[in-house]
Amino acid sequence: MRLPIRSDSRAVLMGVGEYDDPALLRIPAVSRNLNDLLAALTHPDNGGFDAERCEMISPRYADKPTARVADLGDDVRDMFLVYYCGHAERASDGELILTLADTTRKQLEYTGLRMSDLQKAIMMSRARIRVLILDCCFSGAALPSVLGNDDADAIINAARIEGAFILASSAANKTSNAPTGDRYTAFTGVLIEVLRDGIPEGPETISLNDLYTALDWKLRARNHPAPKRVNDGTASEIALVRNTAFDPRSKTPDTDGPKYMSLYSQVADADNEPRSRIIALEEITNKAKKGKEDFRTALNIIATNTDLPLLFQINAVYQLSLLGEVSAAVTGLKTMTENASAEALEDAHRALTLPSSTQEWLEQLKQDNWNAPFQRYQRWHMHLTDADLWGIHMARMMRAMRLDINACVAAVEQLANELKDTDLAISTVKGLRRDRNLTDIERRVLDDVLRKVTVS
Repeated sequence: MRLPIRSDSRAVLMGVGEYDDPALLRIPAVSRNLNDLLAALTHPDNGGFDAERCEMISPRYADKPTARVADLGDDVRDMFLVYYCGHAERASDGELILTLADTTRKQLEYTGLRMSDLQKAIMMSRARIRVLILDCCFSGAALPSVLGNDDADAIINAARIEGAFILASSAANKTSNAPTGDRYTAFTGVLIEVLRDGIPEGPETISLNDLYTALDWKLRARNHPAPKRVNDGTASEIALVRNTAFDPRSKTPDTDGPKYMSLYSQVADADNEPRSRIIALEEITNKAKKGKEDFRTALNIIATNTDLPLLFQINAVYQLSLLGEVSAAVTGLKTMTENASAEALEDAHRALTLPSSTQEWLEQLKQDNWNAPFQRYQRWHMHLTDADLWGIHMARMMRAMRLDINACVAAVEQLANELKDTDLAISTVKGLRRDRNLTDIERRVLDDVLRKVTVS
């Protein structure tokens, strides 16, 4: 992984923390964001950029910021990095608007920086690598709320630029990006930390992919919104800085397997092959069972990571409860059901604790008001595949955890589509249909999803 070619690269750091309009809340951390991020990127020994080819701007609409960005990118042939920190909102026509120092609340659409204009300015550059980093802080008190709760990826989708690597601070409906009294905004603070302090046991240079993985891990571990990314080009392996924490001795392979960061990255990467994601999750679980605290932390983060498939979350919740981390398990379960409780976890344990004989298990199903599999000639043998049994156990666990039918259906659809296992998805639906406590409406919902999954 190489660093940018300094003579052919440039960084433009834009930030707005002070507004002419008193209706827009100040973000005192922005100036510190810009100064310290610039210092990390242009560090004489470790930075990937030349300080003379980097510029900080507190843009005003009257200054024509898009023209300035286009002008600065004109002589860039290698990497053109643009960073913005400030408030952002969606206009009435759906376009993302970045606020400027002279943006007014009443005339947001006419005095803000439209994302389409910034996109054009960045695309004017003939740089091989274009990078856009957005730390957009939202505040319900600062701007009218146009974003809906279902617009979790609004920022990243609105900011797409052909051939660019884009990194955004959070889902568009999150508001906790700028903790009061902190030196930096949450996202940029961790960004600066990683660039300045490095990644222990990491590679010699910090690529954009390495940066995203470290940000994702650290932000989630500190209960901040998780970052978002999109890579429409080949920039992800290009480095921004040298890794100050790099230790050549750590290149010796670890006989105990990859470190937690590597495994978590494999689990969290939706582009990774499904089986590889599952294996990585199993490795994290096994290491957590062996008492390795880092991997218990990983389970905590997976349990609350709503970007992951529900079955990954469910598994992490269940494993945490088995390890005695009941409070953490309930916290994870709360992201899936408002009926999360320690009692629900106990019921899940009971449902998945198999009796010593098949007959006892069948009786247990009947006692819980579930249709037990048919026994041919009253013998132990049943016409059930391993997938069928897995589906029944998974269905019982989800229902014991108080997941409603919509959450169960979402888990099934993710299993069929994102995790590419139609057989297990079908078996899980069939397992769910054994629950006699279902309403007629819930049964029809399951029948519909079974038809869809079977066809797919």
